[in-house]
This record gives sequence, structure tokens and C-alpha cells, in this order.
Amino acid sequence: KQDQCRLEENIDRREKLEKQISDDLLNLYELQQAITWKIEQLPHPFSTVLTKRFVHRESYERIAVDMSYSYYHVANYLVPVGIKKYAKVSEK
Repeated sequence: KQDQCRLEENIDRREKLEKQISDDLLNLYELQQAITWKIEQLPHPFSTVLTKRFVHRESYERIAVDMSYSYYHVANYLVPVGIKKYAKVSEK
């Protein structure tokens, strides 16, 4: 009887955790969509650089090589200025 009760409690706890994880994943997906939409409103090259950096998680080095920019230009100009421009984009 005690084992059955413990099993039911564990099943209930697991179902609640699965629901919470599912809800969290949906929230993260919606947040990613909103962030991506805002990034896409920026002019090139800022939109491309921020997408590569914050959506695809590419390193500054990889972005610089792919886009034929110096590391310095990506890290010290394109990303910081892109973030400032991103902050000015209004929500949809």
C-alpha cells in the first residue's frame, strides 16, 4: 500500500514536471520568435550579425570570418551598435 502511494506521488510529480517543462519550452519558443522578429527589423549588417551571434550562437571569430570583417569590427562595433539599435525597435 505504501509503495503504491509513493508510486502515485512520483507519477503525479513527474506529470507536473513534464507540464512545466512543456510550458517553459513554449514560452522560450515564443520569446525566441519575438527576438528574431525584432532582429529582422534591423538594417544589414546588424541583423545578420545579431542573428548569427544571439540566435545561432556563433562566436565573434566565426562571424568575422563568414562576413569578411575583422574580429575587432564585429566585437567592438557591429554587435554593440546592433544591440543599441535592437533596443530601439518597438515590439510588434
